[in-house]
Amino acid sequence: MRCVKLTESRQKKIYSSPLGMTLLALFCILLWSSAIPMTKLGYAAFGIGADASVFTKLLFAGIRFTLAGITVLVLGSAAARKPLTFRRNQWGKVLLFGLMQASVQYLFYYIGLSHSSGTLGSILVSTAAFFVVLAAPLFYPQDKLTVLKGLGCMLGLVGIVVASAGGQIQFTLTGEGFLLLSAAANAASSLLSRRYTQEIPPMVLTGWGLTFGGALLLAVGLAGGGTLPQVNGQALGILCYLFLLSAVAFSIWNSLLKYNDAGKVCIFNSLSPIFGTFLSILILGEDSFQLRYLISLVLVCGGVYLVNRTVKKG
Repeated sequence: MRCVKLTESRQKKIYSSPLGMTLLALFCILLWSSAIPMTKLGYAAFGIGADASVFTKLLFAGIRFTLAGITVLVLGSAAARKPLTFRRNQWGKVLLFGLMQASVQYLFYYIGLSHSSGTLGSILVSTAAFFVVLAAPLFYPQDKLTVLKGLGCMLGLVGIVVASAGGQIQFTLTGEGFLLLSAAANAASSLLSRRYTQEIPPMVLTGWGLTFGGALLLAVGLAGGGTLPQVNGQALGILCYLFLLSAVAFSIWNSLLKYNDAGKVCIFNSLSPIFGTFLSILILGEDSFQLRYLISLVLVCGGVYLVNRTVKKG
């Protein structure tokens, strides 16, 4: 028992220290930002085009997250030297968390990303940070929505509008609209994680949540007739990278949410446009150095500064 408490104490020290939290959060954002261009490469490798069946895209997502969840459970059980399980009365919480973290979030994410560029996708997904700041008071009354927080969110959302405008506003429901809905689900899962990890260990919640959520996507994809048009070594390699990054990033992220304020952690999501833009240029070769993207990045980062400043004060 003494050893367990010592381990818990060390974990709290690492995850809650300013330096530890910053470095781990940035690492998670880097991994998730790389998932955006890698997912588009995965679509190409498996022969999944923008006009592919919705069920094919859900099948791809389901395979990724089911494998990610199983990976977390296997490695976590090996490290703990016992199976990662939860109490019977926690079924509902684990299922709800898995539904929001994997099923709902990535239902919209995978469809939306196929109808949007990797750069714009990274900017839209980053709005999850502002959704958390706006919704946090509903879960945690002590985390009040201040004037500067509101201004920061408005500035960031203006940046989203600018990013979506190419001489005129270009916004489609199945593209940019679905990516915003994915960001909202991401924010909801972060708020749920902050609450549920107080009683359910992060690795348990992450592993079972990803497994349940991924299995639901997988079942829907198969039921709808989804198939992978082609399978080769490159495609399997990309899939392996995607489910491993999900296993690592979600495990770290949910641990950060256990020991820190949700807004303080999730505001790092707003940095994903910077990482996402760079990685889309590097991996996809996208022409991302457009004036509207540069303006958008400045606005979003300005919003991050305002929100982060007030979070630190609180």
